[in-house]
Amino acid sequence: MRAALAAVAAAIVFAPLQAIAQTPMVPYFGKNQIRYTNFRWNIYTTDHFEIYYYPEEEQHLERIAGYAESAYQHVSSDLKHDLAFKVPLIIFKTSSEFQQENVIPGAAVEGVAAFAEPERDRMLLPLDEPPDLLYRTITHELTHIFQFDIIPTSLIRRNLPLWLNEGGADYEAGYWDPLDIMTVRDAAVADIVPKMSEMEGYGGFNNPRLIYNLGHACYEFMESRWGKEGVRQFLFALRKSVIGGGDDAYEEAFKIKGEEFDQQFDKYLKERFKPFRDKERPADYGRNLAPNPEKTSFIQAISAEPSPSGDLIAIASGNRKDG
Repeated sequence: MRAALAAVAAAIVFAPLQAIAQTPMVPYFGKNQIRYTNFRWNIYTTDHFEIYYYPEEEQHLERIAGYAESAYQHVSSDLKHDLAFKVPLIIFKTSSEFQQENVIPGAAVEGVAAFAEPERDRMLLPLDEPPDLLYRTITHELTHIFQFDIIPTSLIRRNLPLWLNEGGADYEAGYWDPLDIMTVRDAAVADIVPKMSEMEGYGGFNNPRLIYNLGHACYEFMESRWGKEGVRQFLFALRKSVIGGGDDAYEEAFKIKGEEFDQQFDKYLKERFKPFRDKERPADYGRNLAPNPEKTSFIQAISAEPSPSGDLIAIASGNRKDG
């Protein structure tokens, strides 16, 4: 996220229900920043990073340095851009210790896996994730550092849409979570893909992750249509556009207007997920056996299991009366 929105760019992880209820990056009013640990910081320097760590993390240093340098080579190669400074990478052993950070007090709320901040181009993240997820998180946040460098927040005359930054970071990380790609598929099948060139903030959607996901898909569309060089040209055209003095970024990079870009992206998604549009629906073969919360105290079906004979079904459900 850009500074104008939340002062940091974050990798946000949501469970399906949390995605509706949670407000990312907005600490509760009056919530204290409690620190339980006095961290003894040391610095480990690599070609492109200054890694801030404490003694309990020393055994992880070479691995994290390898992830960080690999991510740097990946993003730098894609964007054909190098940073003129070493990136401060502040690592925490656990998520609970990460939540005690005081770089931006309150930024590391539950559900935020890591964040990057534009004032001093720092990245903060915990290490208690599987190796593949940790590498993707580093790549995501490092992409934000490159974005901050290419489009300095101090020079921006108008806000950047959230999907441009977060979608670009997820695109560089190069991975689709099954639930994330499902949200894009459902938007395409339901014909509710928004006009990306006009969308601001979370676009009115209840699920904040959907904006990250649509942005990710949008960058994949750019690559499929104009190649990786087209993605790079768009980012630098965006720099001219938001700083001032440049043409519309879509016209500058792709020689089309934003409206045509939106139409082509919508068509791309519908073609990509066409097999799902043609599938038959469960309602064609049976009826919904989930409880009706308007008629009973049971609110949803959590799981279902047929009996050995197949003539009965047992359903585990939530009950409002239990609350």
